[in-house]
Amino acid sequence: FKNEFPIPLGRPFGTTTPDIFFEDPSGAREGICIYLDGMSKHIHGNPRTQKKDREIRDELRGRAYEVIEIPFGHLSDLDAMRRHFYRLGRLLLGKTSAETLRDDDSWFGQPTGEKP
Repeated sequence: FKNEFPIPLGRPFGTTTPDIFFEDPSGAREGICIYLDGMSKHIHGNPRTQKKDREIRDELRGRAYEVIEIPFGHLSDLDAMRRHFYRLGRLLLGKTSAETLRDDDSWFGQPTGEKP
């Protein structure tokens, strides 16, 4: 994977930089883009920013990129993260490995401040 991999889209979008980028091992897609979306009002909670993000991500999908959007609130939600990991696992590892990844939540860890 690559952190902050810039993807030039040209006008009117310029360049987008997913938080995480994976090459598609199957070669069926141009790549897999993961965006971690915060919800603060001045960033992703802003309707104008949401509209721009949607347009850029639709453009990526139209250019054969897979786009996975993970809202900040999902990072502490085991069921939501299982769904995201399963989807990513299917793309990178195949169905059986994705099911194993989803069903073994040892990757999730303990939220800060909680004791086991």
